Amino acid sequence: MLGEVVTLLRTKPVLPRKELLSALFLTLIALSATICLLGVRAASSSVSFSLGVSRVTGTFNVDCSLEDATVAPSSSVDIHASVAQKSSSLTLDLGTYGTHTVTFDTPIGTVSVPVSGITGASINLDITGSITGSITTSGPGSASPTSLSWTSWGSKPITIDATQAKDGDSIKPTLSASYTVSIGVSVTVLGYTTQLFSVPVRSLSGSPSVTANIGVSASPTIPWLYIGVAIIIVVTVVGGAVYLRKRKPKVQEKP
Repeated sequence: MLGEVVTLLRTKPVLPRKELLSALFLTLIALSATICLLGVRAASSSVSFSLGVSRVTGTFNVDCSLEDATVAPSSSVDIHASVAQKSSSLTLDLGTYGTHTVTFDTPIGTVSVPVSGITGASINLDITGSITGSITTSGPGSASPTSLSWTSWGSKPITIDATQAKDGDSIKPTLSASYTVSIGVSVTVLGYTTQLFSVPVRSLSGSPSVTANIGVSASPTIPWLYIGVAIIIVVTVVGGAVYLRKRKPKVQEKP
């Protein structure tokens, strides 16, 4: 197939100019997307924030990740620290209403979660949460900024400075996350709402921390994987065009 593609490309156009340019343009888009997806490597972990106070116990969970990268000596590189929502659960001691476990998605901001399984009353768990992170580094480098704060789920940029590093060194940035939360539990009976109890603002340290690796290299490794993907995509597109060109409808001869 590859030999036929090369021969046809040398002798005559496989597609009209307009269609060929469109195919090549789509190929470049697909290749760029593939390289982006393959090129991003990250250390990630499910991070838990434990809460244990009177009448409330449980954990808040968040996915945290920190990108790996390669940087040249006496240079810098940008990476990203990311947080993503996960399911969490709390067990509530509601006094005369019993003990109930509530499952919900960890919030940034405020959410109100109904407590099910209660007869004769409506009870809500109100949670207000925010997430922050600190970045520390080991090795001949530094990070900026070192303090992060998220107002929504997603990523934050970090610059790793390797001006003091030399070829072969390794810089290891670590993300340590904290979750700040306050809780209120209210009950509504016959249209009247009162607060059963509340938990004032608390800062919870996450476990584990997430550590990435920034390799320092004066001669970055040739991305053979990307080159291979490029060859496969181009051969597939052009090969498909060759196949369609060679496939002609059969004309039945008249008797």
